[in-house]
Amino acid sequence: DGILAVAGFGDQRIDVDFKRDRVSVLESNGRRPHYSLVTQRVERNKHGLMIFDVRIGRRIKAKAVLDTGAERTLGNLALQNAINKGRKNREPVSAVVHGATPDIADGDVQEIKQAMIGDMTLTNLEVIFADFHVFKLWGLDKEPAMLIGMDMIGVLERLVIDYRRNEVSMFGDRAASRIVAR
Repeated sequence: DGILAVAGFGDQRIDVDFKRDRVSVLESNGRRPHYSLVTQRVERNKHGLMIFDVRIGRRIKAKAVLDTGAERTLGNLALQNAINKGRKNREPVSAVVHGATPDIADGDVQEIKQAMIGDMTLTNLEVIFADFHVFKLWGLDKEPAMLIGMDMIGVLERLVIDYRRNEVSMFGDRAASRIVAR
């Protein structure tokens, strides 16, 4: 459970094989991942959090963080505003989010038709948008950003996080209707 990368992994490599229900933590060999994996470079902030680029639709650039402890994918208000810019007002669908702390946040559920991570496209994603404290804590509250939860991570067949190479690699054959690799 929890965010992979905040502390303690140094030069490790985490390989999560969802198909075989297996997690391996090994020393990174420093080599490129297998060609079948879609790989995205990540930046580490001062807290060790791994942040990578994601594109929403064709025009919105956002930052993303993987959170294996989150059931759902969350978006900040800057991302919601960017998505809804120029659109007609829509009737919001409410959601209540319970976090790891006693805090409870009210948010709006909205579908994102397409999110691209490197050469992988995730489609028809439900994201809960609110002014979540975690985005302020990470310094990601002013620019479009999302926290990718297990609802998105769980459709992958394999996820590899290489801390030495500062890369996240994914393979998404398991739910081909929601994942398209180019």
